[in-house]
Amino acid sequence: MTSPTCSCRIVIGTTSEQKIAVLSKALDDEGVKAEIVPCDVDSGIIDQPLNEEATRQGARNRSHNARIYDPPCDLSIGLEGGLIDNDAGGYDLICIADIQNKEGAHYVGMSARRTLPLSVSREIRGGEQFGQAIRAYFKEERYRADNIKQEDTEELIVRQQSFYEAIQSALKNGSVHYIFAKELTYMHQC
Repeated sequence: MTSPTCSCRIVIGTTSEQKIAVLSKALDDEGVKAEIVPCDVDSGIIDQPLNEEATRQGARNRSHNARIYDPPCDLSIGLEGGLIDNDAGGYDLICIADIQNKEGAHYVGMSARRTLPLSVSREIRGGEQFGQAIRAYFKEERYRADNIKQEDTEELIVRQQSFYEAIQSALKNGSVHYIFAKELTYMHQC
């Protein structure tokens, strides 16, 4: 498959350098050259979404608000991380990407679920914020006693792979080549 070499302007509803880097990598992996414009927008949801619906809504709101920030952009994207209940009585981390085109169509993707250590889930159920709880878990090296790999705990903190998966899923759900061909009148043969 030949990669597209199109160029476009994408506004992302965050100023997080980590999330911007993840988007850049996901686009590069698809052969898409883009100017990425970060903007600080509100998700319109609680700081710690605890279900898939709220997480999806946060990503959608960020994408929508990014479009308002820069109406002439080719695409806008919102990323949101959240927690959902699992069968073990704890939480799983999910990340959702919402890509919006000029006509308002949304292409949504979700990462794989990543199970939080049960002790961290209990702390969150007790009112602790996820970011604080998982960083303390990592810093105190409690993952060793739980037989959890260090890199798995690090992913729960930085969420790079999770956001990458969500972006890739959204691009594939909208067919990356269709999205960019439609938005940029770019024709590409796969």
